[in-house]
Amino acid sequence: MQTRRQFMLWQVPAVLMAPLLVRAEDDVVSESDADAKALHYRVDVRSIKAGELLNFEPGQSCANCLHFSPRSGSPYGPCDVLRNRLVAEMGWCDAYGIAM
Repeated sequence: MQTRRQFMLWQVPAVLMAPLLVRAEDDVVSESDADAKALHYRVDVRSIKAGELLNFEPGQSCANCLHFSPRSGSPYGPCDVLRNRLVAEMGWCDAYGIAM
């Protein structure tokens, strides 16, 4: 039989972690987000037409940007400019910086 202490040791941490798991899904930046609009963020660089965005050059994407931190096994990663919210590897915005 499970004691109250055993229950608390297993259930309380699970309940406390649930918002963190949900937050990861909610933190993906969309093109309609106010911050994203201000930076001309695009989820997929392949959708950018030639000459559409002044600062965009072919070959640039979040995956090779200074502000992007890749996450193993995920097409998304946190971006420093967007307060560590998740952006697509294939994305791009005006804050693009060449990773050294």
